[in-house]
Amino acid sequence: MAEKNILQLFMSLEKAGKEKEILRLIDSHKYDKNPAFLYYLAHLYYTGYIYEKDLNKALDYLRESAMKGYASACFMLCTMFERGTGVDRDYKISNEYLIQASDKGYIPAINHMGEILLMGRMNIERDDEAGFNKFKFCHENNYVKGSINYGYCLLYGVGCQADPDKGLAILKKYADEGYSEAQYNLGKAYFDGIGVNKNIIRANYYLQEATEGGHMFAAKLLGDCYYDGIGVPIDHTTAFRFYRKAAELGNNEAAELVTHAYVYGDGVQPDYKEAISYLVRRAQEGDKRAQVVVGNHYYNGNGFRKNLHRAFHWYQEAARQEEPEGLKRTADMLLEGLGCRKDPVKAVEYYQRALAGKCYDAALPLARIFDEGAKGVERDEAKATKYYGYAYHYTHDENCAFEYGERMSEGRGLEKDLKAAFEAYQFAAKKGHLEATKRLAECYLKGLGVEQDYERALRYYLIASKKGDEEAAMLVPIIRRDIEFK
Repeated sequence: MAEKNILQLFMSLEKAGKEKEILRLIDSHKYDKNPAFLYYLAHLYYTGYIYEKDLNKALDYLRESAMKGYASACFMLCTMFERGTGVDRDYKISNEYLIQASDKGYIPAINHMGEILLMGRMNIERDDEAGFNKFKFCHENNYVKGSINYGYCLLYGVGCQADPDKGLAILKKYADEGYSEAQYNLGKAYFDGIGVNKNIIRANYYLQEATEGGHMFAAKLLGDCYYDGIGVPIDHTTAFRFYRKAAELGNNEAAELVTHAYVYGDGVQPDYKEAISYLVRRAQEGDKRAQVVVGNHYYNGNGFRKNLHRAFHWYQEAARQEEPEGLKRTADMLLEGLGCRKDPVKAVEYYQRALAGKCYDAALPLARIFDEGAKGVERDEAKATKYYGYAYHYTHDENCAFEYGERMSEGRGLEKDLKAAFEAYQFAAKKGHLEATKRLAECYLKGLGVEQDYERALRYYLIASKKGDEEAAMLVPIIRRDIEFK
């Protein structure tokens, strides 16, 4: 029996609730290695329909089906590795299965590939134009999710020349048919005035429709509207209700707001116990931000008895989802051996992943590790200088700026760059760093990285002198005399 036909037969019997007929048919195909049949067996174990739910068996059947080139199995495996369902979350493996399914022309996979291309993920680089073309293909093949994404791109000009009229027409068509994603995008267009005149009343209408359809971002935005009184009267009780719905649908930001509301009694009766309980439930359900916050509570002994092992556990859970702060806090504990075995090598790996996720607080510990060395990690001047530079540029820390200036002025690890050193000293000096102030004065005095200027050198030595620096105080009269003789 053809792959498409056998799967359609099983699904039609399932829809009709004919379990005995399904079991009879399975028994007649039990030695069949048809990939569609294997995929259906995986479906039964994944959903727990007829057979007891068993994700390991589902994975085995999916892998066997995927090995035979069945695109639906490839895409299902992509989804499981992306979400961490029955397996450790692994975007690299997820991407590999996604590419296989997409290359076989499986429309849902092509649409999802378009979504990944708009975000960029691991070995798939961001490419808006390529993403748009994937959505266009899906739209031309009447795949609704792809058409809604296509309309969104046309509305905002993502990967294409903006065509708001066409984009809005597509979104309105599917919004009127009850698709919550289209309703949300249309509501957001009216909310922001994109392609249409700003109209908060119409925005709220479509956002309400999308929320009723289970759209978490629509529920969150409605919560914001009621909290701040945008198009509706201020009503923190109603805002809380929408935030809670958004959180239940998986919106992490809304979950934090719900916890905050319980703690401070904002729109709901204050209930610290319920706040902690709610936070833990969210963490257990996989909310990565909640996992970090629960880790913080265990680490600080706030709401729970202090327990570094539990703190490490929750930070690691968040880190498995590539949550930047979870990665950084996991690294902190690995570096010091808090709640876990000390492991500087793993700490470096986690810090680097955190930094890649734009947690720039990871830059300074990386700089120090490579500056000083650690067990299993050799000193590396180039990496130390690079990470001090990241810490200076992204966290605006004056001590890091000074250290970076020192290294660039001497050429430690990286090529000597007096201009970069001068700029770093200047930044740190503006924030009151005494040593940087003296270095800045020296740069002006000797023309290091900047045009020589005795007046400015004198100004910065005077600042350092007033802060009690004896060396600067000794240089002030000498520079004044030099200026007089010029």
